[in-house]
Amino acid sequence: MRDSLISYALGALALLLAGPVAWLLTSGIVDASGGHGTTLLHASAVAPALLRGLAAIAIAAAVGTLTARLSGLRGGLWNAGVVLAWAASGLGTVDQVLRARESADGLLTTLAIEAAILAIPITLTAFACWRLSKEQHPQQESWTDLPGTGKATAVVLGVIASAVATGVVAHLAMINNLKGQAIGASALGALTGAVVVALLAPRAPAWCAVGGAMLAGALGPVAAQFITPQGQVSAAIHAWQLLGPARITAMDFAAGSLMGAPIGLWIAGGLLERRSTTEARLAG
Repeated sequence: MRDSLISYALGALALLLAGPVAWLLTSGIVDASGGHGTTLLHASAVAPALLRGLAAIAIAAAVGTLTARLSGLRGGLWNAGVVLAWAASGLGTVDQVLRARESADGLLTTLAIEAAILAIPITLTAFACWRLSKEQHPQQESWTDLPGTGKATAVVLGVIASAVATGVVAHLAMINNLKGQAIGASALGALTGAVVVALLAPRAPAWCAVGGAMLAGALGPVAAQFITPQGQVSAAIHAWQLLGPARITAMDFAAGSLMGAPIGLWIAGGLLERRSTTEARLAG
């Protein structure tokens, strides 16, 4: 009963207090025309915009680590994502940024740089939630582990597996350019990435799923530059044909990654427990 009350209280803190504060920080960011359809690096004043965005992430990290410590890892990641979903709602979408710029020149490069910048504090947030959570984190052995696989190798494999899975699923799920669709597509991608990491690289720590998802967000615009014919980026965005991860802004990816990963961890935990039970029965 006590744990449930703490969990609900922390959820309310993220949804009703910390989230709106994060929204107030990002909703004050405007582009050169005074509109709110922008991102951190497309704002009229980039340095103050970055400070506002990082402040919102700091609030999410504080709420997330507190929740992880008192309620568990999955709750910590989820609450941090909820706060950043508020922050993301104060910013624009890729097509809104394009309309304000009136040209797609350099758009994908800036999106990739912004995602790479935010990937650092978001991954650190996930790491802090994992490191400070009340659960124990024993190394798991599995038939999928490669001989001699160490911690560093497991982390690299986990991040790569999550990035690939997140990128593919986010592309398939990104069927339009709406804000909710962007956060949902990135969340579904991170969910899939977390499941893939748990099944294929079980020794990789849980934060690798979030780090890999953010890596997909940074590499998406880069891949889109090579795939999309020169001069066709603008048309591809408006026609919803640009590579899915390239149409998801960095803050949308941050929110979706932190909200999707804990659901994936929960699903993967059930699958691994079921597999362990089956193996025990066969061995018996």
